[in-house]
Amino acid sequence: MTAVTHEAVGATSGAQQGYALFGHVDVKAGPGTIILFGGASSAASAYTGGVTDSVVDTDATGSYATKGVSLGGEVDIAFGNASLNLGVRQNSHDANGTKTVSNSYGVSMPYTIAKNLSVTPEVVWSDKDAGGTKTNTSVAYIRIERDF
Repeated sequence: MTAVTHEAVGATSGAQQGYALFGHVDVKAGPGTIILFGGASSAASAYTGGVTDSVVDTDATGSYATKGVSLGGEVDIAFGNASLNLGVRQNSHDANGTKTVSNSYGVSMPYTIAKNLSVTPEVVWSDKDAGGTKTNTSVAYIRIERDF
């Protein structure tokens, strides 16, 4: 569990204090791992996934504080030289009455080809509702890692 506090981004010096509280727990059972995480913020949305043009911590006078919540989980199952990873996350923020909710879902499969060489294909789907404006995105990529 971690807690932070600082001056809110966007506020004139001393106008608004921000804080965030977040943590995670990992549970291992046989070849699998379950990871649960979450956090809450007030005038500190960077800690709960709110760093966007539509989500700011406060205005210059500190007249409001953006409230944020981030929740998610991941299931990792190892088998042989590979593992299957499934993840989900939801970030929600209320900035002065404008609510933004984003969801993301992902699946990846890291595979060790040889010592110090692995390949990870991954697909991530996301949807976002920013005050009634909805967007959807999908991204697929392959990460190649080599240690020297």
